[in-house]
Amino acid sequence: GAAKTFDQFIFDPVAGSARGVTVALQRPEDIAAASPLMVSANPGNKSSVVIDAVPTAAVAPSALPQIKDVFNNGFSAVAATEFLSAGSVARIPPEISKLDILSLAKQSQAQFGLGTSDLGNVGVLSLSYDTTQSDGSVVSETVTFNVDFQTVKGFSGVWTDASQISEALNRGLVTGTIVSTGASTTLAAIGAHSSGAAGSLNISHTDANFTAASVSISTGGSIAGLTSDKVSPASDVQIFTREGRHVAGTTPDSSQITAYQTAMTAANGFHTGATYLGDYLNGSGASGYLGMTVKTFDTTDMVTKVNTSTSDVTTKFSLLDGVDTNSQSINGLSSAAQTTSYQMTIGSTTKTLAAGDIVEPTGASVASAMIEKFRSDVPIASIVGTAATPVAGDSLSLTFEGKSYTLTIEKGEPVITGGEPGRLTAFFDASKQLHVVSASGTVGRSNIDIVVDNANTENVNVA
Repeated sequence: GAAKTFDQFIFDPVAGSARGVTVALQRPEDIAAASPLMVSANPGNKSSVVIDAVPTAAVAPSALPQIKDVFNNGFSAVAATEFLSAGSVARIPPEISKLDILSLAKQSQAQFGLGTSDLGNVGVLSLSYDTTQSDGSVVSETVTFNVDFQTVKGFSGVWTDASQISEALNRGLVTGTIVSTGASTTLAAIGAHSSGAAGSLNISHTDANFTAASVSISTGGSIAGLTSDKVSPASDVQIFTREGRHVAGTTPDSSQITAYQTAMTAANGFHTGATYLGDYLNGSGASGYLGMTVKTFDTTDMVTKVNTSTSDVTTKFSLLDGVDTNSQSINGLSSAAQTTSYQMTIGSTTKTLAAGDIVEPTGASVASAMIEKFRSDVPIASIVGTAATPVAGDSLSLTFEGKSYTLTIEKGEPVITGGEPGRLTAFFDASKQLHVVSASGTVGRSNIDIVVDNANTENVNVA
C-alpha cells in the first residue's frame, strides 16, 4: 500500500548472526596459550632468593691459543709435546664435544750427531746408565755394542744413514756386552730402543737414566752423546671453565687453590672476577658441570679391565700402540722404549709380563702371553685311546676348559679344529693309540672329555 507518515523499513545484515557462531575446538589440548612471564619461582623453593637477569656486554673471545696448537693431536710418545716448565695454558674451543688428554713421563735419552765421515767409521757404541732398584739403591752399568759395518754385516762397506745402525740395534743384529759381567745382551734386553735418520742417532731407556754415551771412530777419537735424565711422574693436567670452575684434574690443597685463584686473570683467558670452585671436580652426569662426563685413568685402569659381574672373573688387556710400544721419530731425534709391564695373580700364583714377552702390540697378544705364563707351571691335560685303525672321515667331539673341539681323521692323521687355536694336539703312537694332549698346562686342572650326547650316539661309537 501507500507509505504513511512515520513508517520505517530497517535493513540489518548482521542481525541474528551470533546464533551461527560455534566453538571450533573440541579438545583442551588444541588450545595454544602463552604467558608474558617466562621465568617463575617454584612453589617448592625453600628460600626467597630472587634471581634478576639483566643484559650484559658480549664476552670477548679468549686470545689464548687453542689446545690443538699447543698439544700434539694423537697418541704418540715420540710426537707428544714436551714442556720445559709448568704453567702452559691453552683453551678448549666450545665446539669440542669429546677430548682425550694423555700425560706421559719422559724417558732418559742419549743423542748423537754424526757427520758423513763419522757414519762410515763408527766403531764401538758405549752406553752407561743408572737403574734405581725397588729398595732405593742405584746400580750403575755400562754396555758396549760394536756397530762397525763389517762386524755387523760380515762384509766391507760403510753406513750411509743412522737409521741403518738404529735398525740393526733394534732388531738385535748387534750383540752387546755388559761390562761388569761380560755377558752378551741386546738393546731390547736392557730395556732400550733406538731411532735414527741421516746423521741423528737417538737411544731411549725404559726406566734407567743414561749417565754417559759415546761412539768410537775408527780413524781416531770418539764422539760423545748428549744425555738427558728421565722426567717422572708425568705432568698434571687441570681443566677449568672461564668462570673458575675446576672440572677435571687433581684435587688441590689450600696452597694450590690460592695459586689457581691468582692465575685466574683475563690474560690467562678467565672472565673478570672469576672465582675458583671445585664442587664439580671430576664429576659426571648430575654431579658434573652442566652434565659433562669426566673419566680419569691411571696406567692400570687404561690397560686392564677386570669384570666380576658373573660367576666367572674375566680380565681384558689393552695396549696403547705408540705409547706403550717401542716407537721412533722419523727425524731420529727421539725414541721411546716399550714401558708397560703386566702383573696378574691367580690364587697364590703371580706372573709378570715384560716388554719382551709381548709379540704384537695388541691386547690379544698380551692376554695370550699372560695365560701362557700361568700354563707353563701347571700339568698338561691328555687322554689316550685304545689301539684302533683310523677310518677316514671319522669325527670326534671333545670339550676342554669350557670350549668345544672336533677331531677328524684326514689322510690317516688326526686333525683338531675349534676352540682355542693350537690349544689341543693329537697323534697316533706306534701302537695305533690315539693321544690328545694340551699344548701347555691347564690352570683349572681341566680334563679333556668326550662329548656324551643321546642325540649323537655316533660320537661315543667313534670314541
